[in-house]
Amino acid sequence: MSSSCPSSTATPNEVRAYLIQVLITKHNATADYANKVAKKWGLGRGLDLRRMRRSDFQNWFGHTDGYYLFDSVQEDICSNPYKTPLGLSHTGSHSFVILFPSPSLLKCVTSPSDFKNISALFAFTLGLQLLLVRSRTKGSAL
Repeated sequence: MSSSCPSSTATPNEVRAYLIQVLITKHNATADYANKVAKKWGLGRGLDLRRMRRSDFQNWFGHTDGYYLFDSVQEDICSNPYKTPLGLSHTGSHSFVILFPSPSLLKCVTSPSDFKNISALFAFTLGLQLLLVRSRTKGSAL
């Protein structure tokens, strides 16, 4: 069963439910143990979970649990890049994406081939934005 990292606007209860699911499905934790660990999550929302560093996880959940929980959360964030905040911009009737090297996206770059893929995504998006701007300045509809 795959996990899906909570959205940036997820409530604290949704984050706790996600953490329980991760501990049970990815780490074979018992439900009691997963609940005990997840209860350590305070009032933070989904965005807080996404921004945490490994040391933050270890401070919140304990050295060992935090270490492995961080890896699992990052794995879920990187496996679903479309849920990562990339900076959506809506202008008039056209919507387009402005990509910038967000910390969440850059955490997914672990090898030179990943960097090539991200670079290609940036180049493609920049080209798409230029086409949209060009079509708007010429008065044509897209």
